[in-house]
Amino acid sequence: VIKINRRNITMSNIGERLKQIREKKNLSIDDVAAGTGIRAQYLEALENSEYANIPGDVFIKGFIRNYGNYLEGNQ
Repeated sequence: VIKINRRNITMSNIGERLKQIREKKNLSIDDVAAGTGIRAQYLEALENSEYANIPGDVFIKGFIRNYGNYLEGNQ
């Protein structure tokens, strides 16, 4: 379980939550890709819970952390 904004989030809906926050901040996938250095195809895979399209668990965890940190810092 990953905590975001004091909510318990599971791996099955973390991508959905990241997408909601991104859209609320009016950011595109390309904006996030440019700001994080994560390829757009991997960001889309995260948002759609398509973890098989991301090369390895270590990358998944790192991408989630970096994506979340980027959204948190991008007020």
